[in-house]
Amino acid sequence: MAQQNAQPEPRNKVIAYVLWFFLGQLGVHRFYCVKTVQQ
Repeated sequence: MAQQNAQPEPRNKVIAYVLWFFLGQLGVHRFYCVKTVQQ
């Protein structure tokens, strides 16, 4: 059986900032960074 890593891949910060700049009102950058819960 193949083992799955528990740690997600690191995300590209440049892409996260581009998503934030253009789609920040929709929260798309949060889904990209896997931070869907707002504290």
